[in-house]
Amino acid sequence: DYFSKNSEDDEEDDKIAIKLLKIYVGTEGRHEYEMQKRARQILKVEKVKGVSIPKPCNFRELIIENDDVLKHLESIGINVGSARIVEIISMDLIRGQDLATIMYEEYIRQHASEFKQAYPEIELEEYLKQLNIDGLINLFHRLAGLKPKYGNYDDSPQATNERNKISKILLESVAYQGLLTKKQADALHQAIEVLHRHGLYHRDPHPRNIMIDENDEVVIV
Repeated sequence: DYFSKNSEDDEEDDKIAIKLLKIYVGTEGRHEYEMQKRARQILKVEKVKGVSIPKPCNFRELIIENDDVLKHLESIGINVGSARIVEIISMDLIRGQDLATIMYEEYIRQHASEFKQAYPEIELEEYLKQLNIDGLINLFHRLAGLKPKYGNYDDSPQATNERNKISKILLESVAYQGLLTKKQADALHQAIEVLHRHGLYHRDPHPRNIMIDENDEVVIV
């Protein structure tokens, strides 16, 4: 309710589903919120087909008064600071899968025999439906024989270097496997080119920020 009231977006829906997606400390949240609105409008005006940007529903500043919430945010790498103020962008819920999930699932399917050996009583496809992204990553690590030393929210140089090496293993395994259709890849390429012509650059287009929705169209988060 907090995010669905007093929406700053002039688009109206009879029903909206909202997913909290971005939490910022500082002043970058407002800037990204405005840039996302602009990028969404550019793709509409330019009539780029087969690709979209989630509708930004609201921007809010919140004071974190609950100590348990504060500790949780810090545990996932968000240093709120003494002011205890965060900026939050809420976006329209996109039903589908991000590219990272698709990549991990592809790797696991490529290693179905190793999975069967490790879990002889479990049916692979049904098991994949039950896993969230953390479960997929852990299963990928096991099948690839990897034992990471650092957590996902550790931003130290050593942790970053380790993640880069693991990402390389994943990328080399699933490259050229047709994870995106030519139509999807062309739409993504066109959208990025259009945004660049208008002076907008994503700067963080990793696989978790590229989604395929229920209609098999690309969404740039």
